[in-house]
Amino acid sequence: MFGRAAAVFLTIGLAVMFSSCGDDGGDSPSPTDEGTPAATPRSDLGPADAVVIIASPDGTAEALAQALNAGAPAKFFLSGSSRDEASFDGVNLPGDAIAKGISLAAIESETFDVAYEARFGTSPAEFAGVGEAYDAVYLIALAAAAANSTDGAAIRDNVHYVANSPGEIVNPGGEAFAAAVQLLTEGGDVNYIGVSGQVDFVADGDLAKGRVTVWRLLGESIVDLEIRDVDLAAEAGAVIPAGELLTAAGTPDGPLRIGAVLPLQTDSGKALRDAMQLAVDEINDAGGLFGAPIEVLIDSADDATQAAAAVRNIEDQDVSAIIGPPGEGALAVAAAVRGLHIALTSSPLLPLAVGGQIFRGAMSETLETPPLANVALEDEATVVCVIFELGPGNEALANAFREVFELKGGGVRLVMKLSDDDAAGGAISACLGT
Repeated sequence: MFGRAAAVFLTIGLAVMFSSCGDDGGDSPSPTDEGTPAATPRSDLGPADAVVIIASPDGTAEALAQALNAGAPAKFFLSGSSRDEASFDGVNLPGDAIAKGISLAAIESETFDVAYEARFGTSPAEFAGVGEAYDAVYLIALAAAAANSTDGAAIRDNVHYVANSPGEIVNPGGEAFAAAVQLLTEGGDVNYIGVSGQVDFVADGDLAKGRVTVWRLLGESIVDLEIRDVDLAAEAGAVIPAGELLTAAGTPDGPLRIGAVLPLQTDSGKALRDAMQLAVDEINDAGGLFGAPIEVLIDSADDATQAAAAVRNIEDQDVSAIIGPPGEGALAVAAAVRGLHIALTSSPLLPLAVGGQIFRGAMSETLETPPLANVALEDEATVVCVIFELGPGNEALANAFREVFELKGGGVRLVMKLSDDDAAGGAISACLGT
């Protein structure tokens, strides 16, 4: 039996999901097909003067070879998944070729790194998602404080309010948390900025701000050129809602309990657990929430079957949140959570799975698109052909690039899927106008 009227699911990458109670056959997510790109190049644009590639290293090498064989200009702009020297193996790029890319860059917090290493004896930088896992606990606890409730739906409805501007800036730490709770109790507004950066969400729940590395192939080596901050509101016109304080009537009927489904057989899973426990202990040392310590309950899972069982175990323990694994592991946990899902995740699969009701607690590849468009424009690309490899999230990323590149004044002649038969006998040539 479901313990609360609604629960939150958090998977690291991260994913936080809020779930209304319902039967097991409710709105369980499943991946959707990526669709078919347009087959005809835009007739109002001239030949492409650059190529954008969104693919794995093997797919990147294939796309580069096909584009060069089709007579493409030697100007290529690549997503973060291409940041691998294998992307250029066997590809005879001309000596004057430009091959630049954008990759997500981690945001580090020296205070958190020192505290984590002092307690657990290892650097959090060794594992992806550790800072995000820590921040997720604070974000959920602040949203619960704002809601004056441990009901998952009430917590969900206050995430924008405690994460986004305006509001008094709140950083992690027990004393800061206690002060923020007092402010929220008095009807004030807070804006949480964590160890993983500014946890601001656009209207559809994607993380609005982040940091990227600009890199370039020089000779046979990939060289980092610079770090750039990204703001989807400023760069792509995204809306970052302030949120509305929605306080529940009455008094919470119990402590805030956060569950977790993690691959505890791995060092990465253990690191995520430790980060969450560090946040829990800091909050409890400062007095907890609603007059009681907050709790984290963890179940281990390393495949889809285990994830479903783990989620059921966690749900039956009266939790308000479930924190789960990074990347694609988030999908298995999402599929097992009952009812309405809200995710805080970096997995490219979850946006397809849960219909856009997502809060990404870690940077997603969407943040690569504005700086990738900027770099292309800075290198005087005016009309581009975008080639994507079939795979999770790649077409969505290709279309996101098209939107922002056109918003910035560039032209996209065609967004097309990579094919191993030279793109159906000449589609790349058509895309390039050659």
